[in-house]
Amino acid sequence: MSRFLKVKLAIVVFFIFIFGLFILYKLIYISNPNSDSYVTPKILYASRGDIYSCNFQLMSTSPIMYNIGIDPIYAKTKNKNFNKEINQLSDQLENLEYQNKDSFLKKINECIENNQRYLSIKRHSSISERAQIKNLSILNKGRQFGYVEEVVRTKRFKPNNNLASKVLGKVDIYDKDKAYLHFGEKLKPRGGIEQAYDYLLRGKNGYLLQKKLKSNVYKTLPSFYTILPKKGKDVISTIDLGIQELAHNSLLTYLKKFEARFGTVIVMEVKTGEIKAIVNLGTLHSKSYEEDWNYAVLGNPLYDGFKKMEPGSTFKIASYMAYFEDGGSSNDTINTFNGIYKVPNTKNKVVDSEKNLGVISIKDAFATSSNVAVARTILKKYYHDPDKFIDRISNFGLFNKTGVDLNNEFKPYIIRTNDKNWSEISLPWMSYGYGINLSPLQILVFYNSLANSGFKVAPKLVTHYISDGDTIKLKRREVNNSKICSDNTLQEAHKILKYAVTHGTAKSLNDLSVNVSGKTGTTVTNYHLKNEKNKTYQSSFVGYFPSEKPKYSCMVLIDKPNPEIGYYGSDVAVPVFKEIVQGLIYNDTITIIKDKKIDLNHLVDKNYIL
Repeated sequence: MSRFLKVKLAIVVFFIFIFGLFILYKLIYISNPNSDSYVTPKILYASRGDIYSCNFQLMSTSPIMYNIGIDPIYAKTKNKNFNKEINQLSDQLENLEYQNKDSFLKKINECIENNQRYLSIKRHSSISERAQIKNLSILNKGRQFGYVEEVVRTKRFKPNNNLASKVLGKVDIYDKDKAYLHFGEKLKPRGGIEQAYDYLLRGKNGYLLQKKLKSNVYKTLPSFYTILPKKGKDVISTIDLGIQELAHNSLLTYLKKFEARFGTVIVMEVKTGEIKAIVNLGTLHSKSYEEDWNYAVLGNPLYDGFKKMEPGSTFKIASYMAYFEDGGSSNDTINTFNGIYKVPNTKNKVVDSEKNLGVISIKDAFATSSNVAVARTILKKYYHDPDKFIDRISNFGLFNKTGVDLNNEFKPYIIRTNDKNWSEISLPWMSYGYGINLSPLQILVFYNSLANSGFKVAPKLVTHYISDGDTIKLKRREVNNSKICSDNTLQEAHKILKYAVTHGTAKSLNDLSVNVSGKTGTTVTNYHLKNEKNKTYQSSFVGYFPSEKPKYSCMVLIDKPNPEIGYYGSDVAVPVFKEIVQGLIYNDTITIIKDKKIDLNHLVDKNYIL
């Protein structure tokens, strides 16, 4: 480096050092409250972005409101016709039912006598009310003639009330007794989209500098000291409010009918993984059903420790798929004896609800939901090598989280042979969905993989955000794009899932105008109890439709229905699924593909798509 460049660099460094000392001095000086020129920063809080449905319907917002008042002292000083104009204002406010005329005039006089600089006209005014008030009499002259306003914001507001409120999440305030906040008060997002996408929604705060003139009197310094706040970005969710309302109302009807504890419904688009509806209704905090916990993603909150939710018979398809991967066929047969099977080397028995099935094919065993058939099939195939079975289950993706764009999804629990709880009963129990823990969403994503030609897609709740008027697609990491199983296994799985509806426990879906594939589940949640009368259940159905070219997959789960009214998945969960499919057909959201004669006039009348 030449001498000239060295000298030039030294001069630049010297001036940077001097400038740094100056900035440090100014920071110390202006932050000293004893200084004659005490300057303090004021935070300008950013407004929070909104959440929209996939059709751009507003789902969550923070509407700005205003506290509006008048400075009577300043107004009287600046207005020659003050008495006339203040009387006119009192008449206008009374006509709008904002103030009583006589009371308002009395308060004005009291403020002037006591040198009070503020009198409230209307608190928590909307934008339209603010515009209306600003045009009244003396107030239309603006701030310099006495008009005063303060911006406040409400608690997070959901225009659609209870719909999807748990997956939307909420925004808490630190003082929960307050209905309204000043912009200086902090918000805390909790759960759902509000928390997961807070980094987009919260925006960026700004600042300004104020010079203290005297006690509680500040002067804002010129605008070049000001950094304006940047509004939070709006986000576009995948939720379709029409489908959400359909699923919500259907689930609510059957929760009430069966006097159940809680329930959840998830409707997902097969190809994209976009969640079109996710309903979570329960009675955790009240006797009426409300969105009180995200059962779909977080499981059951009523157990200590991990959120226990055993899938029961909806897991049987995974067991049979492992069998198909290792050379088995849906046409193979198995002896179910009289519906009771004692597991070798244990005192435990596997029991079927339907007795005396005898020797049946795997296809019929799945359709009738035989526990004995699946337990014996898996024991015969994997008794001497249970790790091989577990590896198959792992290859299906059932050991992994779904990758849903929400916080706190738990990792599935599927017992392994090196687990301290592994025993002779573990393999047969696992084969029909006990001793393992999977959320409803995790089960649905597995079934959705089957509907999507064997490819897993991560479920999504947000697809885009809005920045400066532009709608921008979110970039996300894609899941492994390899198939979860062989084509032969996939073909066998499709065959028995459709057969379970046409000839099995979900026969009531056969009168729909589309073919449905899926599986019922009836899980005992307290099987450790010896008294049969005290048993509680979870009823479920998971499937996809139309079978030939699936557009949607759907999971329905209802916890603790009254067993005196009904508890089988076919009786409790299937009717909810059926209503949802009917609603989607009626509203032109799926194409009819049915292998039986259709009344075309009937379809035209109901606006079906052919």
